[in-house]
Amino acid sequence: MACNCAVEGEKCFVSTGNCPSGCKAGFYGQGCNKTCDPGFFGIDCRNKCSNCLGQCEGKDGKCTSCATIGKKLPYCSEDCDPGFYGSECKSNCSQTCSQTGSVCNITEGNCLSCKPGFYGFNCTTPCSSNCKDSVCDIKNGNCVSCTSRYYGKMCSNVCSKNCKDSICEINSGNCTNCKSGFYGANCTKSCPTNCKDSVCDINHGICISCNTGFQGDKCDEECSNSTYGESCKAKCSSNCNTNSHAARFCDIENGRCLNGCRSGFQGLDCTTSTSNLDKEGDCSQVLASGIGIGIGVMIAADIVIGIVICIWFKRRQKPPPKPRDTAVRNYDHVNPIQQNEHPYDTVDKTGNAYDLIQDVVSFNKNNNSVVTDNGKASYKNTGGSSGSAL
Repeated sequence: MACNCAVEGEKCFVSTGNCPSGCKAGFYGQGCNKTCDPGFFGIDCRNKCSNCLGQCEGKDGKCTSCATIGKKLPYCSEDCDPGFYGSECKSNCSQTCSQTGSVCNITEGNCLSCKPGFYGFNCTTPCSSNCKDSVCDIKNGNCVSCTSRYYGKMCSNVCSKNCKDSICEINSGNCTNCKSGFYGANCTKSCPTNCKDSVCDINHGICISCNTGFQGDKCDEECSNSTYGESCKAKCSSNCNTNSHAARFCDIENGRCLNGCRSGFQGLDCTTSTSNLDKEGDCSQVLASGIGIGIGVMIAADIVIGIVICIWFKRRQKPPPKPRDTAVRNYDHVNPIQQNEHPYDTVDKTGNAYDLIQDVVSFNKNNNSVVTDNGKASYKNTGGSSGSAL
């Protein structure tokens, strides 16, 4: 009788048919000749199949099919590996499911999270192109945040053109801040004209500060008769004349006194004391006199320099002197010119001739006598030499 003993080749008892070592896996009963009943496996069929659909292999308990979706073969006791789902984990998760974690539900296959830019059951629907960073809710596709200029669940609405940096609240579309010159929920209202730099409160349009000469929440009131400047914070000079019937004492923009100064003061804002000017002198007059004297001195110097240059230039243009006659002449019959008798006293002293005569006089003083010969100036040197000058 063949027995299915646990030990290969072992013989069973003749009387009972039982094996000394027991039955091998998948068999039981007298003589170990019965296969395991459905749902059991192992030695003497003592082990129960875990999650098989129908019979498992009696020897090792492997399932041919799993009773529970999301469990993997062969024993149907472990969940599907990441990226797989369904019966015996034979189905692949969507490629647009996030690659982190379990990726998709092991029974139904719906993505647990999506790659950026997709939403839906299997993450197959693209998010709105106006979703910031292409991120939206995995179930309904609502944008988590919007790119500039857009608002709404799907970021399909355009923010007001007057929103600063084109940014508005994602649900309501209200501007988070306004461009200069506007206020209101959608920044559609204009700030008051005299708000400084056209800036006002976004909710109520109240000016942060006023232009020069105006005051009030809307900067629509001119400064009082004694104030001026930005938001009318400056006061007119106490030296402005206040005795006139004029409505204002000083200019609302620069504080200049409009009706003159009180006695003893002068200047645009009447801050200069006339008594100080009497003691110290009018600096402007002193300065003007100094400037006038300086200019006069400069002009005189220029004239002198011009005259010197002109004389030098004219002398440069004189023709070269003719060669002197070196022949010895007898001047005994000529009367020497008496002292103080100069034949050139009547000569015009403004031309080249005058310059020549001056040279002759100088020469005479150094050489004792001057004579004339046929209309030419001549000299007789006391040292014995003689000559003529042209």
